[in-house]
Amino acid sequence: MLAVRYSRLKVTLIAAALTLLSAAHFGYVYFGLYPVESSRAYFFGDRTLGTYLSHRSSERILVIDPQPRYIMSYLVLTNPDITREVIAPLIGRYDVGEENNIYTLGSLTIRRDCPATLTESYDTVIVDFTLVEGLDQCPPLLALQVNNQLSVRKIVDPLDSGVIKYLYNDKICDDLTLSPYLSLDKVKDFGLEKMSRVQFCSRWIIAN
Repeated sequence: MLAVRYSRLKVTLIAAALTLLSAAHFGYVYFGLYPVESSRAYFFGDRTLGTYLSHRSSERILVIDPQPRYIMSYLVLTNPDITREVIAPLIGRYDVGEENNIYTLGSLTIRRDCPATLTESYDTVIVDFTLVEGLDQCPPLLALQVNNQLSVRKIVDPLDSGVIKYLYNDKICDDLTLSPYLSLDKVKDFGLEKMSRVQFCSRWIIAN
């Protein structure tokens, strides 16, 4: 009987140890590895930009991006204050060819190319890294120059620090002194939407 009792105790201890190991592995994968690996997702850059734009107030911002529809969709889907009246005309434009699409949401404009003429002035111009070449004569960018210089900040890939978006004349984070590199110390740093403006800017927007 004693041998059987010890045998059962041994099995119980082994089972408990395996359960703890499984729980620890799950915790590591879900809370540690997953947030980092999810940044490999194709739309992570758009999510970061969308979070940046969600902190805007009255700034007039132009976004030049190859997929303006995705950025606008993210902003609409993650903003609880967006009404049906605002959403309806935006969705109506989804049938239009993306190359001809220009989305506006308040003082925000998102389009695929640089406007040929300066019909409206902007406080900030944001350009996707794939489109930055050839924009040296872009009228909204030229209008932001001071002594032929542009103030530039960046959104970068957290895995290799490659530039994803260029922020010209950033106004949303302009009251903060930013680091020239990412400072991601904790897993919760990947919870972009839960951050305050100061937290987000300090973690995800870098100086040139």
